[in-house]
Amino acid sequence: MPPEPTDSPSTAEKAPPTGASHSKRYRKPVRTWINKALFTCAAAMMLPLTSAAQERTVLTVGVRADAAPFSYRAPANDRTNADRAVRGPLYKAGYRGYVVQICDAAFNEVLRDTDVQIELIEVNTANRFGDQQADWHVLCDPASITAGRLRHQMPTVPVYLSGIGFATAAEVPKGVLCQSVAGIADNTTASHDGIRAVAESGEVPRWRDLLLSAIEPGTSDQRATVDCEETTADVVLTKDSHVDLARALCEGEIIYYIGDLEIVRKNLEARPDCRYDLSDTTYRDERYTIFTRQDGLDAPARAALTRFREEISAQVLQPDSILLDAYETYLTPVRPSRKLAAFYWSLIGRFE
Repeated sequence: MPPEPTDSPSTAEKAPPTGASHSKRYRKPVRTWINKALFTCAAAMMLPLTSAAQERTVLTVGVRADAAPFSYRAPANDRTNADRAVRGPLYKAGYRGYVVQICDAAFNEVLRDTDVQIELIEVNTANRFGDQQADWHVLCDPASITAGRLRHQMPTVPVYLSGIGFATAAEVPKGVLCQSVAGIADNTTASHDGIRAVAESGEVPRWRDLLLSAIEPGTSDQRATVDCEETTADVVLTKDSHVDLARALCEGEIIYYIGDLEIVRKNLEARPDCRYDLSDTTYRDERYTIFTRQDGLDAPARAALTRFREEISAQVLQPDSILLDAYETYLTPVRPSRKLAAFYWSLIGRFE
């Protein structure tokens, strides 16, 4: 009997002989042709899947780590009521807060019927807006509505009404001033309008003129300072983080910590050994929204972003609004102001 033929090209390309031995002698080459054909078909089927995976829709979401109780990274002793919290992509990544819960509620609905990937980037007061702005498409942050921000971003429906307030150090200097008068978060509405509102309220008569001069146009380049012996301090001290501002007040670096009252309160409560007085009045109203941007997005990503914005409106305006759940989860037991209660009534028709 002749030797079994090999699978080499030279053997496989020979014309098959006739006769009874044909099936036996050429069974292996026939199986090889079938295997090659199946491999070619499988490879062709895999190409579109690989391409689709590479083109998966991605939305970049900016989130804060220091703006409790609205957007913050959960501490080691996280006391969030897990039964009330919405377990969305931000919650699962370790973030908490009133605004985070609203974003998660909308994202959960979007993810049910949209093949979108959520990528999180942590932002601060310096890079959420302005010249150093991070590349986000959704900003899950307590961001106030301003004319400048509306020119470059798209807002959702308003989600909260806050107000500028301040905390005062327990020991206010009575003699020579050797420290910064006020501390603010950089690139926020408290930085100029907030300082002006507090200064003109009559609450800080001793340093009213000094504060107003520090925020005059053109002052920022030269920075108004106070000199005390060998120490020089900025009249208005700016920080990128509310955590740093709370520390500055508690350590005597500043006299007044000015900002959105809920954020000021929450960051100081995290320092139980700190002594301070918290104002019970707000001096400027701030409406929060969730800003979005579609710069650089392709059509599927823009569609996903539109779906998110629609879902925010649905979650906020329905009778069992996500705003009420978020308030109960992150802002109680503090009672809402009359202005905040009226804000909820205007959106939902009730507040309980």
